[in-house]
Amino acid sequence: MYTVMLVTDQPRVLSNFERFERWEELGYTQPLLFTNAADALAALTSRAVHAVSVDVPPEESAALYDRLHGMSMFFLEPVCDPDALSAVLERMTRMIEARAAASSSAQTPMLRETFFQTLLDGLMRSQSVMRNRLNMLGLSAAADAPCLLVTLRMENGEEYLREVWRYGRARLTMALRKFFQRDRESIAYTLSGLRAGSMRLLACPLVDMETAALRSIAMGYVNQQISRVEEFLGLDLRAGSVEELDGLKALLRIAPHE
Repeated sequence: MYTVMLVTDQPRVLSNFERFERWEELGYTQPLLFTNAADALAALTSRAVHAVSVDVPPEESAALYDRLHGMSMFFLEPVCDPDALSAVLERMTRMIEARAAASSSAQTPMLRETFFQTLLDGLMRSQSVMRNRLNMLGLSAAADAPCLLVTLRMENGEEYLREVWRYGRARLTMALRKFFQRDRESIAYTLSGLRAGSMRLLACPLVDMETAALRSIAMGYVNQQISRVEEFLGLDLRAGSVEELDGLKALLRIAPHE
């Protein structure tokens, strides 16, 4: 089983971790809970920890972060509701297991996909967590490199779900990810879940790339896949807004102390 350490001075976050009932079900021991960085740092000398959630002011946690980054530690978000914590832990489990099994580079796309999906779902709010994971994935420059966020809209979406698809939103999302979610031409594409008839597609370059080139390549790919979706699924998709982001950090829900 895996062990999580929480270091927070936020009562709602602490209460959520204390009251959470699914630790064992999700493969975790009861978490190690601390309200200050000094006690957490001391505990690291005697306890095995797989992931850490830190939500205290930077001036109090500098030594702790130095130690954790030196351990190549996984970081998870200090969320304050049980549903979000369940989602964070499920993703964390995949990250831990993938790294343990990652004896070849074949694991890298899956790790990237999990990371990008966490960002798109709004479950990451710490710059420290984001940069730590980018370093592990060998994508440290992506925090500040331009990327693209494209909105895909379903035309007559409710009618399609009711009359044509009939398998529910979750399975339609999975089907669409098989069309859109992949690495192509040095760009990683990740598709969000379906909400209110629309999805967001993140295009993140894996190499240095000018914004104009990124937009040209990404939109060519998007339009190509939209045509394939219509051909194979009979679903009418449209590319809506296209937003140029000043790095992946633009997708963070910034924590109060960050």
